[in-house]
Amino acid sequence: MNDNIVISTVILNWNRSDLLRVTVESYLKTIDVPYQLIIVDNGSTDDSREVIEELKRNYWNKIDKVILLEKNIGGDAINIGLSEARGRLLHISENDIEYMPGWSTKVVR
Repeated sequence: MNDNIVISTVILNWNRSDLLRVTVESYLKTIDVPYQLIIVDNGSTDDSREVIEELKRNYWNKIDKVILLEKNIGGDAINIGLSEARGRLLHISENDIEYMPGWSTKVVR
């Protein structure tokens, strides 16, 4: 276990592949504290899984875990992601957020 992780982020996705890409890429560009990123797909039926696999390939060293659920299980999907979290702070993200510079240091404060 890495004790240096400050924020564990779980991004929950369901059928929003276009927005998910923006969310993940903006998160990775703006996070400025040690982090763990977990993406949970809640049984999407669009091309989300392909987008997630592409993101994982492109950012293989920045996305810690991808969980692909077979069906939508609602909010319980967040709990599955949180069960993998190792950070001091837990952060739940929707799949339609664009992160701005400085957000993570504000959260830590």
